[in-house]
Amino acid sequence: MAVPDFESLMNPVLKIYEKRNAELRPHDIEDEIADLFNLSEKEKNEIIPSNTQTVLHNRVAWAVCYLFRAGLLEKPKRGYYKISKAGSQKKQNRQ
Repeated sequence: MAVPDFESLMNPVLKIYEKRNAELRPHDIEDEIADLFNLSEKEKNEIIPSNTQTVLHNRVAWAVCYLFRAGLLEKPKRGYYKISKAGSQKKQNRQ
């Protein structure tokens, strides 16, 4: 399986932030996302065309960015995110 697009990662990323309920960098959840989608080492280490970061890192970062813009994550300090009250409520409403 290839690394899913960032839109497919949004719900799993939100669930991880909800479960951990801590201030986390997008990088901190990459391994959990990789395990969730059963990514191989080759897939985890695939580099984007600009040769600056992995595809996984890029897509997790974009998912986090859009969750933040939607108000489901908040940014308590630079580079760190945590679930917002709205994000917790949205998750509860889906269940």
